[in-house]
Amino acid sequence: MNCKIGDLAIIVRGYVSEEHVGRVVRVIGVSPMPDSWICEMTGAPGMRVDGTIGQTGDIQDSRLRPIRGDEQPNEIVRELEAA
Repeated sequence: MNCKIGDLAIIVRGYVSEEHVGRVVRVIGVSPMPDSWICEMTGAPGMRVDGTIGQTGDIQDSRLRPIRGDEQPNEIVRELEAA
């Protein structure tokens, strides 16, 4: 898993659309979905996969990149550009 509880993370891949790519979330818990986290959006609420709007939701770990200060900024930019 890339993230851990308490991390800020960038959404690097969307589900149905790329609407949330680039948004920052906080990992607040372990999701009951496999390899996923419960995340809280920073800023405005976002649309969930089920079409509802909310501040929290489940996001697969593979769609997130943690922001911890140990990553290279150019790596994150390249990954966002490739999405």
